[in-house]
Amino acid sequence: MSENKFIPGQLVISRAGRDAGRLYIVTGPAGGENDRKMVYVVDGQIRKMDRPKRKNVRHLEDTGKVVPEIAQKIATGRKVTDQEIRQVLEATLTTVASAASVKEALSDSDG
Repeated sequence: MSENKFIPGQLVISRAGRDAGRLYIVTGPAGGENDRKMVYVVDGQIRKMDRPKRKNVRHLEDTGKVVPEIAQKIATGRKVTDQEIRQVLEATLTTVASAASVKEALSDSDG
């Protein structure tokens, strides 16, 4: 059983499935304490906060970025809107040309 390295508010890229290459935000773990291989992800458009996608962590790529505003809201139990999710993802995507280069572009912005 692999340990879940994804935390709420983290930006991830789908690596497998019909949504491959799509950028998501992790909203939390999916499943019980014994199932750490699944997380819930949203994009604010197709997968909204009221119906997140359950995704295997092996099918997600870590971008190394966490959105602090969203992470804090999730941690404190406050409502995160689909509009907030869309705004964060749109702002991220406007800085890169394709989803394949999202991780690279995000790591460049750290310096």
